[in-house]
Amino acid sequence: MCTYLSGTLTIGLPGCGQYLLAMPVLPVLRPSTIRLAFDSDACTNPNVANALCRATDAIRRAGFHVQVETWDSQYKGIDDLLASKQRPNISSTSSAAFTDLVAYGQQSSMYPEYKPFTGFTGFRSRYAKKGMMRG
Repeated sequence: MCTYLSGTLTIGLPGCGQYLLAMPVLPVLRPSTIRLAFDSDACTNPNVANALCRATDAIRRAGFHVQVETWDSQYKGIDDLLASKQRPNISSTSSAAFTDLVAYGQQSSMYPEYKPFTGFTGFRSRYAKKGMMRG
């Protein structure tokens, strides 16, 4: 739905902490920029903020440029926003707003000890063995 409404290829995931599921397809798609659109409660829920920070870190370490999409909290997800014919705000991960979000995410009890992503070799090799990845 989001790809149709926005004209931007969109990978949907079953939850904010599931970003690693998308990692194997990124080298195949080779996007110039990846936009993360986590639910609007990233500004009010430290667990979502923390997952957004972790996803940003993992994607950067994989060699991709990352931007973050945000929107008014009256729309929970990006699909709700796009269905109402609205567009998200797009910001750089070097913006002050993102820096504040990182600090907020560090308060999360879901991931009390934040450790930056160091690679997905086990994850990648598991899919490579099944013939689901190239390269």
